[in-house]
Amino acid sequence: MGNGDLMLKLLAPRQYIRSALDVDLEDLKARGVRGLIVDLDNTIVPRYESQPSSELKGWLDTVKSEGFGVVVVSNNWTSRVREIAEELDVRLIRGARKPLAASFKNGMRLLGTAPVETAVIGDQLFTDVLGGNRLGLHTVLVVPMSEREMVHTRVLRRLEYRVLNALAKRQLISSNVR
Repeated sequence: MGNGDLMLKLLAPRQYIRSALDVDLEDLKARGVRGLIVDLDNTIVPRYESQPSSELKGWLDTVKSEGFGVVVVSNNWTSRVREIAEELDVRLIRGARKPLAASFKNGMRLLGTAPVETAVIGDQLFTDVLGGNRLGLHTVLVVPMSEREMVHTRVLRRLEYRVLNALAKRQLISSNVR
C-alpha cells in the first residue's frame, strides 16, 4: 500500500451522510459508542447563523435520552459558539485546533469515553475526519449545511472535493451522498 493510499484511508470517514440529524443512533450503540464529539459550524448550525433549529434541539434531546454524552468541539473561538452551546445545553471546547489530537482527547475526557466508545460528527475531512481517524474514533462526515464559509475553508473544500471523488472511486465511501 502506497503513501497515497494510507493518506486516503486516514481521510476516509466510517460513514458519510447528508446531515448530523441522520446519524443512526442504534447503529452507534451497537458499535459500543457512548459519546459524540460534534463539530458546530456547518455540521449542526450553518456557519453564519446564531440560532440552532428546533429540529437540532429535538435531535439532541433524543441523543441525550438514548444515553449518549455530547460535547461540541469547534475550531471557532467566538462568543457565538459559546452562546449556541449554552442554548443547546451541551459542553463545549472552542478554539480546538482540530485536527490536533489534544482537542479530541479533551473531548473524550469530558465525555468519559475511550476512543472505541467515541464518534466524531463533522463536515470537514481535514479537521474532523482526519483528527478522529488518527485516534481510532468512529468518524461520521456530513454534507456542509451551507456554502457560506470562511475563505480558508473554501480553499480546502476544493481539495476535499477531489479527495471525496478519490474515496468514492476506491469505494471507501458512498458516492451518492452529495
